[in-house]
Amino acid sequence: MSQTVSYFENKPRKLSFACAPLIFWVLNPELLLSFQDANPWISLDMIELADADCDSYVLADEKHFGLLAIPKNRHGERLDYIPVKTLPLYLYVHKDNPLAKQKSVNFGMLKNENFLMMDKKSYYRKVIYSHSKPYGYKPAPAYESSDVNQICSLVNSGKGIFLAVKNPAANALFKNVVMVPFDESTLTYSIAFIFQDYDKLEPPAKKFMEYILKNSNS
Repeated sequence: MSQTVSYFENKPRKLSFACAPLIFWVLNPELLLSFQDANPWISLDMIELADADCDSYVLADEKHFGLLAIPKNRHGERLDYIPVKTLPLYLYVHKDNPLAKQKSVNFGMLKNENFLMMDKKSYYRKVIYSHSKPYGYKPAPAYESSDVNQICSLVNSGKGIFLAVKNPAANALFKNVVMVPFDESTLTYSIAFIFQDYDKLEPPAKKFMEYILKNSNS
């Protein structure tokens, strides 16, 4: 019996999952390679989708799952989830901007800045709007893209500001970028696995989730 179970567990499988932008800009992308090295019978098929489309992908089938990052207090509103990693958001700003000299910032201080944003389906656009509203403004994006390196390049040349987690690689690549913390505790980037019903997920999906949860902080 155990040999039969082992056969079915190790039968070649393709594991598809949705993944929002920036996830493996924050998590180490080597996790994907090391998982496949440890489980050569599982072939990963990462489907990169906008935040809202990740939700739609998971809702389309109870066997679907995804990796999504939204503020920690927003998880669980539509789908079940397992948190992976939560980090504070930082303001990315050019070193010559007066904001770069601040110990911390709030949205009231950003009213006259050019906001560089992720695409329209990103939850973080809603976050920006909800945090700027108490200060009496709604920023129009000066530029939008799903390419975070492109946005950081624009910050590096002084074209605007951006919100993201602190990333040492960005400091190495973009020498003019300064990262300033926010003084608002709800401004977080919380990565989580999302799904309809954990018990309905297939064994390779659970194995992948367990691996990422175990190794994401190492």
